[in-house]
Amino acid sequence: MSAPAARTEQPAQSTEPTRLVLEVSGLTVESLQERTLRTVFRDAELALPAGEVVLLVGPSGSGKTLFTKLLVGLLGPGSPALSIAPTSHMRVHLRSGEQCEVLGTSRYPARLRGAIGYLFQEHALFDELSVEDNIRFGGTLAAEPLPPAVFAEQLHAQARRLKLERQLRSPIEVLSGGQRQRTALLRMLALRPEILIYDEPTSGLDPDAAGRVAALIRQTQHDTPPALRPGLSLVVTHDYTNLLGVADRVVLIHPARGFTVYPIRNEQERERLGAELKRALQQWEPPRPRPLSRAQVRALRQRAEWYRFRSAPGRLWDLLRSTPRLYARSLRWHRRFAGSLARLLVIDAVPFTALAGVAIGLVVSYFSLNSVPEQLQAQAEPIFIEEIIQGLGLALYQILAPLLAAICLTARSGAAIAGHLSHMERSSQLDALRVLGMPPWALLGDKVALSFMIGMPLHAAICFAAASFASLVVVLMTRPLVTWYTFTASYVGGLGEHWLDLPYHGTGWLLAKLVPAGLLCALLAWREGTRPKASARDVNRAITRAIMQGILAVITVFFLVLLLEVRR
Repeated sequence: MSAPAARTEQPAQSTEPTRLVLEVSGLTVESLQERTLRTVFRDAELALPAGEVVLLVGPSGSGKTLFTKLLVGLLGPGSPALSIAPTSHMRVHLRSGEQCEVLGTSRYPARLRGAIGYLFQEHALFDELSVEDNIRFGGTLAAEPLPPAVFAEQLHAQARRLKLERQLRSPIEVLSGGQRQRTALLRMLALRPEILIYDEPTSGLDPDAAGRVAALIRQTQHDTPPALRPGLSLVVTHDYTNLLGVADRVVLIHPARGFTVYPIRNEQERERLGAELKRALQQWEPPRPRPLSRAQVRALRQRAEWYRFRSAPGRLWDLLRSTPRLYARSLRWHRRFAGSLARLLVIDAVPFTALAGVAIGLVVSYFSLNSVPEQLQAQAEPIFIEEIIQGLGLALYQILAPLLAAICLTARSGAAIAGHLSHMERSSQLDALRVLGMPPWALLGDKVALSFMIGMPLHAAICFAAASFASLVVVLMTRPLVTWYTFTASYVGGLGEHWLDLPYHGTGWLLAKLVPAGLLCALLAWREGTRPKASARDVNRAITRAIMQGILAVITVFFLVLLLEVRR
């Protein structure tokens, strides 16, 4: 294993003083794959100074992405498929002089949330926001935000430099791949990160496009104004041929599972390094994985679970401590996402609930009115018609309409949010929120829960109103002797003195069914939507499970509360 080589001279473009940004020592990581354990790093050492573009090179499966996700906190000791030795250390040196330990603490440092930028292959831009709003979202969450006037000036200057000034107000779906990449770059630069990580930035690009991306990375590190310039640019790639020309240093993941560091002092070294990297990658062979017994696999997973359990109070404390600050600084974005989620989960579902209410009103009214035998209808029905209509109102208000509304909302909106969150997970938008320092639950989870908890009673009211209208139509069309006054007086006779006498009797029990059912459905849909997914098939399964689990939860809550209501 080669120790990090010292750099004798800095690039002429860099104006940053020489200081360490990242320091790694004793890094030992093993990856669990089914019933085998594969060594990814063993006692790896690394030290990277500020002001450089550093390539992290290695073949697929060598641990490049794993290393950067450890650094940014997307993976850690609590990850069920990883075994990280307690002697492993990763330290980030901040501009302020503070040092943050990434792996040696019980949880990822809250100070580093938003201090390390991560440029995802999928760009991970938020579909709800325009280009400018995506960039401003990052600027809002910076550890030390720029004054609004300064930030606006820098935003437009950088947009002109990257040829995005005409797209600032455009939605994300109309952008090309290159425009999305530049938008994601500006969003991460708005964080003013200590380290900016590029994950395979030239993947799938032709040589000309790859050359432009490489030039952009170099320009970002050395020509960006100091207020936005990252302390270090770390480029994860296996495409070193297109990026070597802009690198100040190359870190090769060594076959012995360490790092070999190549500083680049001049063009001659750069040319020789290309051939050396090619030879090293051709000779690179991963170590053989070692088989594990079921007991060993179980022990590794239990250790990860214990770590998550042990660190849960600290993570909860960090969330509670940071949430007021996040809400205060990003209230605009909370309103924006609350509006989009309310429209997706509540407003857009109104026509379905109303149609369901009309259907249940027609069916129940028809069968209720025809429950009396035909030969007795002429004699008995005039006597009992008011009681029949009153029972119809009670049944629809207390059980049928709310239950049907809850099931419809669960099926429709549960599938919608599970699919929406699955898309965000698959496109790395949820990970982007974590990198930016905004926990997904703080921005989205509370709004999903409130949408369901408020939406359930609202849709129950809509369903009941639609069912009442349908019932009125059926009664007036089939029973000429019944008038509007007779119907309304009888229909709400068991609910209140008048049809406008709100709230009706039993509303408290109704809310006791709907609100918990809504919360439970939201939690189940959230769990299914945010789970990691490897394919579109996993997304379909998540949507199906969210629907089935949600409907079962609704029926269970209604049954339990109904039992308590009957006993009272």
